[in-house]
Amino acid sequence: MKKIVYLIFVFLGILRSAAAQTIPKELWGTWVVRREVPTTTISCWGEKEARKLIGSEIEYSTGVFRWNKIVTKDPKALTTNISADQFHDDNSGGGANDSQVNLEQLGIKSDKVTQIVIQHPEANLTGATVEIPGDRVFLKDRNTIIFSACNVYFEAKRSPGAIGSFAAERCGIDEEKPAQKIFADPDGKHGWREYRNVNDIPELELGLGQFAAYWTSLEGKALIKLQEPGEDFYAYTDYCFNKAGRLIALRFELRTAWGWGFLEDGSIAGGVLRPRTSLFFDTENEATIPRPDQATSIPEALRPQIYPQESGLPFVKLLPR
Repeated sequence: MKKIVYLIFVFLGILRSAAAQTIPKELWGTWVVRREVPTTTISCWGEKEARKLIGSEIEYSTGVFRWNKIVTKDPKALTTNISADQFHDDNSGGGANDSQVNLEQLGIKSDKVTQIVIQHPEANLTGATVEIPGDRVFLKDRNTIIFSACNVYFEAKRSPGAIGSFAAERCGIDEEKPAQKIFADPDGKHGWREYRNVNDIPELELGLGQFAAYWTSLEGKALIKLQEPGEDFYAYTDYCFNKAGRLIALRFELRTAWGWGFLEDGSIAGGVLRPRTSLFFDTENEATIPRPDQATSIPEALRPQIYPQESGLPFVKLLPR
């Protein structure tokens, strides 16, 4: 117990003495606690208390750190890279019968790990420490983080619904702002045309109709969000074209009627998508899931339509010149 409390105050002391920054981009978004990670630690919690964390949410942004309803505004964070040996020494006891944990137990195969510590007022959630779940995390991969509470380790997954559009990010465009142009081909028969607003667009015919929204940046980049509704699945594709009209980034999301979806995004090199994120998820709770068996029967639906050049878009004649 003394070891646990000591470590908490060590981390708080580091934060007070170092130049803490805002929460880094790698953490931005909402994360869902998925499972307890088996370790050989000595905890101040039992299984009953630990299970209460499973399914809870952690949210990070520049202005907020939130676990469930516990909110810290304008949080500061300290990011460090620590070696596997340092991780073990900092989080384990010195004796053979003391608490022991290493990166291998956490499923981290690297010889070092990125640690992010969030500064916040002292809390009393665990009954034994001043921590808040998610205030000290280790980056396992882009969509997985590890954290501990009362010396019990947990794994949290990024919520797919919280993964922003990489295409919009590359274009430097705020997709929350109204689109500059709106296009649609409602039935796949009469061609594309421009509409003043979304309400003017006739109902899209499933499997045939398409809708597109268009933004441009000050640098001349263009973001296009394409929607294609179908009987069994809806497809959403975001394209970012550079000033020369070349596709440089893409985000693709497929949501099926069978309760699962697929998300993939990344840069485009030589007309080919280089995935930065590629995962399947449950459309009801947005949780990451293994590849569904049904996915093998619709391989074409899982491949986004790639337009290497803006000139290849079916509605290119409607775009501003």
